[in-house]
Amino acid sequence: MVGIRGAEDITLDYNFFKGLIRRICTMVVNNYRLMESGSGSSRYAKRVVEYMLTRHCAGGSRQHIIYDCHGNVIPCSFMPESMGLSSGTGGEPSERFDHVYSAVNHLFQSGLADRLKGKCGDCEYKSSCLGGCITMKIPSALSVEDEQPICMYRLIREVCEEFSEKERELLYLYWSSCFLKKSGGEDSDRVCVRRLPVWELNYRYDMNRESNKFTI
Repeated sequence: MVGIRGAEDITLDYNFFKGLIRRICTMVVNNYRLMESGSGSSRYAKRVVEYMLTRHCAGGSRQHIIYDCHGNVIPCSFMPESMGLSSGTGGEPSERFDHVYSAVNHLFQSGLADRLKGKCGDCEYKSSCLGGCITMKIPSALSVEDEQPICMYRLIREVCEEFSEKERELLYLYWSSCFLKKSGGEDSDRVCVRRLPVWELNYRYDMNRESNKFTI
């Protein structure tokens, strides 16, 4: 899900993502004893999942940034250079990183939440999400203020409604456990939706793969 450069020409489809997430959820539920997961309160786990789905784009932060083989610093592999957020190759590396940090922070400047359009403008999480993943909007030539076409919070809620209450609890525990193991550090208010545990199947390291068959 992280992708490659030049991804602005890729066509995204909400139903495609929904079908993919549904399949992954089914595999997690059917093979839960083989998966890495935590224990504890499912209510707390659900809050963690809501948190990870409603943070704003991590591109160009200290959590997610790319230094390519040419020495160019870019916020995200899905962001085209035409957005003007890449550093170029001139100057010291530290200056290039600072340029990208500054450019992206300017994009998420104060007041963006109040300028969001459509469902994003009415959402209770607009101040923390700020419209979600920028690169999900690029293929449709949308601006930062436009409604997010692939809202992961809405997508996950819709898919989870197709599962039983017990199955949803298992999914929340699995996702929250995986997320908390990887999160932390600087820019913790940002999350890359392309790198969330909802896309992953993480096996327990102590499981014998041969004696424990995986069910698709």
